[in-house]
Amino acid sequence: ANSSITANFAVNVTLFSVTASTGTGNGGGGIVQCSVNGGAAGACGSYPVGTAVSVVATPNGVSLFSGWSGGSGSSLNANCNSATGPCNFTLTGNTTLTANFNRPVLTVNVAGTGSVNSSPAGITNCTGLNCQASFDKGAVITLTASGTGFSGWSLGSCPGTGTCQVTLTASTAVTATFGSDRKSTRLNSSHLGISY
Repeated sequence: ANSSITANFAVNVTLFSVTASTGTGNGGGGIVQCSVNGGAAGACGSYPVGTAVSVVATPNGVSLFSGWSGGSGSSLNANCNSATGPCNFTLTGNTTLTANFNRPVLTVNVAGTGSVNSSPAGITNCTGLNCQASFDKGAVITLTASGTGFSGWSLGSCPGTGTCQVTLTASTAVTATFGSDRKSTRLNSSHLGISY
């Protein structure tokens, strides 16, 4: 009698994992998703070797995506470190990376003798360099300069010597400059016999 034999072969597929975490230094946040072979983004997982992976970071409404760090595993993944776009690579091994989300930072510098305060609070009695505070993205911060001889702000959007309003869509630095009143000091001192 005729007979048939069927042979079944199992294909061994090597799977590697993609683990994407989030990091923040000042209260920022967001989500990280994976897209494989051009498909829709979703939770990251394990995929066959050779899969084209795109890891996408999306900040929440008050944060900025500041870049990737800690990338290890697949070839090209290390090139994503510090980049601020999607991290694209071909899966060749278990891969990990971290998406960093931070709220914008306002940096205030004071040149001369004077001080700067912010509303809402954060920058308090700044009298020197690198006074910093973190605020939500989109927050409107009002800076007020106090002291004699204030000559203005470094931002073009803040002309004159009044208050300075800063809308934080990104980390921003502002310098408040106070000029010395040396001329009037010299005139007043001449009557006292003080020379310079």
